[in-house]
Parts: sequence; C-alpha cells; structure tokens
Amino acid sequence: MGFSSYEQRKKFYDDVEKLISPGFLSHPVKFGGVTAHFRTLSPGEFYLLQARTNGLSNEEWRRHLIAHSLWMLDGELVSEVSPNKIFKILRNVHSLIIQDLSYVVSALMRRELQAQSSV
Repeated sequence: MGFSSYEQRKKFYDDVEKLISPGFLSHPVKFGGVTAHFRTLSPGEFYLLQARTNGLSNEEWRRHLIAHSLWMLDGELVSEVSPNKIFKILRNVHSLIIQDLSYVVSALMRRELQAQSSV
C-alpha cells in the first residue's frame, strides 16, 4: 500500500479543516422562505442542553436542540437571542419540520465526531 497525494486525501479532511477555523461545523437549511444556519455545539453547550432537557419528551428535546444549535437566520447572527426564546417560537413549528431540522443538527454532530476522530 503506497502513500497517496494530498488531493487524494483531501476529501477525508474537508470536515476537519472546516472545524478547525471557527471551532464548529455549520450547515444551511432553507425552509419557509428563510435560510437558517445550524452549528454544532461545544461539549459545554451540549452539557447545558442535557441539564435543561432532562426528563422532557423527545419532541421537546429536539426543539431545544434546534434552538441551541441555531446560528444564523438569513445571514443575521442570532447569538443575541436566548435559546429559550427560540424554543418558545419553535413550539409553533410543525413536528415534521422539527424532526427534519433535528436530523440536520444530529448529522452535523456526527460529522463533527467523525472529523475529531480522524485527527
């Protein structure tokens, strides 16, 4: 088995390179005429999320996960808005949309774990 070139290995490091600069991975999702960017949570943020959501239903947990992971709406940072306020807004969003958005955030988290384990 020989060594490969950087170009051949690059596809394996795309997520690692994206993760190094900002410290998280992000992904845009367009729904209802709005583009939302979601990001992965730091270990500390995930710990807080788990503490806040202990004992909640799966759907309520998903809404909190989305609220904590929301990074931008139509290019505007939402860091000034409390995740609890976003969670209250998400209570009016249909459960199928919540399910789809939580899948996006979960996939981002899996990509981050894979990127970290490949270093």
